[in-house]
Order: sequence, then C-alpha cells, then structure tokens
Amino acid sequence: MQNTQSPNITHDGPRPGTAGSPASFEGWWVAGGSAIGVAFGSTPFFSGAWALFGASWTEAFGWSAGELAAAATLYLATQTVAFPISGWLLDRLGSRRVACASIALFGILLISLSPTGFTHLTGQRG
Repeated sequence: MQNTQSPNITHDGPRPGTAGSPASFEGWWVAGGSAIGVAFGSTPFFSGAWALFGASWTEAFGWSAGELAAAATLYLATQTVAFPISGWLLDRLGSRRVACASIALFGILLISLSPTGFTHLTGQRG
C-alpha cells in the first residue's frame, strides 16, 4: 500500500491570517455591517425609544395612548409589506442601486416634511 500523503504537510489546516482561516473570513465584514444596521434600525426604536418617549409624545401632541398604538401598528404593518418588496428589488437590481435610491428618496422625504418644504432650497418665497 502506497502512502498518498505529501511529506510537506506539517499542520492540519490553514495558518491563522491566511485565506480560508477563521481570522480572515470575509463574512465577518457582512456580520459586522449587519450588526451596525440592526443596532441603528427600527428594532431599537420600538424596544427602547418608543417606551421612553411615548408618554411625552401623547402629552406634547395631544394624542391618546390608542392613537399612539395605532401609529406603531401602522408603522410595523408598513414594514411587513415593504420588506419582501425590498428583498425582491435587491435580488433584481442589486444592493448598490437599491441603497443609492433609498438614500436619495429618504432625503427627499425628509425635506418634504420640513415646514418650508423645498422652497428654501430653490429660493422661492411663499
């Protein structure tokens, strides 16, 4: 019976820091980016800030607790519908296009919510 092992093999796996080792696994960048996204996403908002600011919002805006709960329900229902659509767009168009369009749309929507709208950007006086 012949020995099929090479005599140059001196270890059982890749060396640390080389391609294929756990220390250089490129998926850690994805895991780290995902952790940052979850940390600043809507989950911390609803688990922490909503409970913290809910009483202040009802007092400041004159809303009832039921109206505030309805707003939370509407927000979460919108996310439930939007996530599968976002996934489909990501598969179809790619993450870079979807991210760029999302950032631009988010900025436009924030500007549209301001009291002056787009008029302060165009120099129009109302």
